[in-house]
Amino acid sequence: MRKVSVEVDGKFGEEYKGKYVLRELSWAKKSRIAETYMKIDGQTGEVLKTDYVAIQAETLYAAIVAQPETKPLTIAKLLDEENGVPDGLFKLFLKASNSINGVDPEEARFLLTQLSEEDLTRLLQSLGFVKSLAVSPAPLDKKVPEKSSSS
Repeated sequence: MRKVSVEVDGKFGEEYKGKYVLRELSWAKKSRIAETYMKIDGQTGEVLKTDYVAIQAETLYAAIVAQPETKPLTIAKLLDEENGVPDGLFKLFLKASNSINGVDPEEARFLLTQLSEEDLTRLLQSLGFVKSLAVSPAPLDKKVPEKSSSS
């Protein structure tokens, strides 16, 4: 599996300074992490609740195979909202992790084209882009009638 190294200077604090190595995660590992923090309706398969912060933190932590001897990154530190890892440092690690564990735009485009319209709507709803499945949007190929103004 692929690996990537990240060298951190003192910019985020001396405690984080050093070399980190992240590895590519297996599909099974990423799936199990996601399942741990998702509540899914057993009948409909609809995602009812997802803890995206925990999924990102656990995925990043699972990818770390080497860090400075002081072991400044722990799962508790990644999840701590008050005294946790600086945002910029987390983004640096996330970018490195995504370079070997993420889906590139071409793969995402292909995967999205494989979804049915209903599955795509559910995905967008779970991400907060669609409020309700009860109301169907007007088809894109039909014009919406304009209001006429009477003078």
